[in-house]
Amino acid sequence: MNTTNYFSYPAKQKVCILYTLKCSATCSHCIVKSSPYRSEKFELGVAKEIVYQSSINGKKVLILSGGEVFLFYNEILELTRHASQCGLDVWIETNGYWASSIEVTSHRIKKLVDAGLSALFVSYDYFHMPYVPFERISNIMDCACSVNLKCEIMFTPSTNPDEDNRICDTLLARDYPFYKDELLPYGGAREMFQDESPKSFQDISCCCSMTTTFLPDGEVYACCNISSDNSRLRSTPVYLGNAESCAVSELLTRERENKFLDVISQEDTLQKLLERLSEKEILSKNADKLYTICDYCVHIASDATCLQTLAEMK
Repeated sequence: MNTTNYFSYPAKQKVCILYTLKCSATCSHCIVKSSPYRSEKFELGVAKEIVYQSSINGKKVLILSGGEVFLFYNEILELTRHASQCGLDVWIETNGYWASSIEVTSHRIKKLVDAGLSALFVSYDYFHMPYVPFERISNIMDCACSVNLKCEIMFTPSTNPDEDNRICDTLLARDYPFYKDELLPYGGAREMFQDESPKSFQDISCCCSMTTTFLPDGEVYACCNISSDNSRLRSTPVYLGNAESCAVSELLTRERENKFLDVISQEDTLQKLLERLSEKEILSKNADKLYTICDYCVHIASDATCLQTLAEMK
């Protein structure tokens, strides 16, 4: 199965709050390198203001992610209620570590649903296996089904295809909905791409998961694939600014008026841009390290020629 509710809203109607970088696990592929030793998190009041401003600036759905947000369950419960009262659908991403029994799982899910939770996305794959028993994933999926909550498993392929196939077969046998995400060469997963073949620009699809994301340090990117090192991304049009020095409403206006985001989120305009950049030999630089749309995005958007080419496009 490879369909997901994650794309049921256009990119510019979604906003993500990366509520914390603290996590119950230390997965080797984590692009932000979350772990139990990280301490970064939002203040609840700051997150509430982002939610309110998002609701009056065209956003329709809030995604609460991490790290592991269930480490701060009461705050997430309150934030879910606040977002729902502001008219937003609320989605939560979790690794499911907290679902230790049917009773605990049912209680927590019911409270979140009563607060306005619309969907739950549970990460489970070869990387998460050492940290979360499959029984806890089953508890979540079964309890969510019992209250008609949309719930699906986000599965990221690893470098162990035999184990990946075994996990997928188990999910299919249980009839659990799951989506095969993409392993990205960032954070902890960067070294896993040493033997991978790069992709030509003709094989790159547009970005359909782009979501403006607020980080605990105030940084804001019109991108959901934030990594542990965003220094290059900060020099691109994807970087919107810092919420500690700029009003949230202004940051969201910058997103709405961002031509680069419009271009890379549509197949025809993306290919037109890549073709023009190829003619100008921009794509030949570091071509051996371009594996995904994320690589291409950072590579071209940090080049001044790209911005000039964008201005020339109708």
